[in-house]
Amino acid sequence: MSFLSVVAAISLVSLCHAGTVHISDCMRTNNQRNPENLVHVNTASANPFPVVIPGDVDIVGNLDLYKNLTGQLSMSVSIKRKVLGLWVPVPCVSNVGSCQYADLCDMLSSNFMENGVPNCPPQLVAEGLPCTCPIPAGHYAINHGHFTIPELSGVWSFLAKGDYQLRATLTDKSRNAQVACHSMDLSIGSKCSFFDCLFG
Repeated sequence: MSFLSVVAAISLVSLCHAGTVHISDCMRTNNQRNPENLVHVNTASANPFPVVIPGDVDIVGNLDLYKNLTGQLSMSVSIKRKVLGLWVPVPCVSNVGSCQYADLCDMLSSNFMENGVPNCPPQLVAEGLPCTCPIPAGHYAINHGHFTIPELSGVWSFLAKGDYQLRATLTDKSRNAQVACHSMDLSIGSKCSFFDCLFG
């Protein structure tokens, strides 16, 4: 599974909490759309929650893309983990964590293009969803997203059991203008041992 596939699955999962959406569009004021806004997530849910790694998760959700998604977009991701009651930033290590990505479309292409042809994850193909630029404006929904998240090790180990706050922003580099911002909460669990499962 590629880096972006794992990030996409975890990001989609992070949009929800036991059936209740816990995502905030930080470009909206009084629930009114900012005219600069490129994308807005409407609803999302996951089962199970907290997410168990390794394990399977079913994801349902939809979003609106207000303008064509093309080049000139940079992405900033901030991840904080709750440690002893404090929110501690997760550093960027090997492009994982609180990182800056200079070109979103290039990142999508490097992960999902093969011999010049899009090679999207099967979950997106089944829903008719694109995974490389350009992505036309429109309403996009995932209705039967079943993902298997593998056991994480090495640089992925920061995604161990815990509570996280994530914030992702997109910037139009041609105008140096923020065009998307979402913040979200995520809880990750782990498979329980025999006694943990019995006694919770």
